[in-house]
Amino acid sequence: NGIDEEYWKKEMGEPVLRRELNIPPNGFIVGTVARITYDKDLPTFYEIARRVSKEVPHVTFVIVGDGYGAELDEAKAQVSKLGLNNIIKFTGHRSDLLDIYSSFDVFLMTSLTEGLPNTALEAMSMKIPVVSTSVGGVPELVVNDNTGFLSDIHDARGLSGHVIELLKNEQRRAEFADAARQRIE
Repeated sequence: NGIDEEYWKKEMGEPVLRRELNIPPNGFIVGTVARITYDKDLPTFYEIARRVSKEVPHVTFVIVGDGYGAELDEAKAQVSKLGLNNIIKFTGHRSDLLDIYSSFDVFLMTSLTEGLPNTALEAMSMKIPVVSTSVGGVPELVVNDNTGFLSDIHDARGLSGHVIELLKNEQRRAEFADAARQRIE
């Protein structure tokens, strides 16, 4: 896979989710862009949101995408059942991805399997650190502890710790963001 790094630039987008979701100036958005399917392991994403929200105030987790049928409604019902409606937001399908990525502070991918995901390429090109499971071609793209962090599948504790570290350390987040862009270039 490949992307046009001249198109996928942070300055090309407007952080619309901050306004749409009423994110305070000191708030954070941890987001993903994905088809809602089993292999994206959203239950681990939900657990990470729960853990991180206990440590980092004003954090919102956003899932951008839909499924092939009722998956989006089922995901929303699961989040409601877990009592995480105030932390996790769903946007459904969006075509304004430059604006979506521009809204994110950290990109989180909890997949059980991947090839070389365009979403990670796009996020990194937009200067967004990636926290992901170490699956498929992701370790070839994300340089652990440089452009983002990698953990094993289902490792909610490890992935949460990485997200917390990036959200609490603005300088480290900026260093990872610059390194991510350089890696894509």
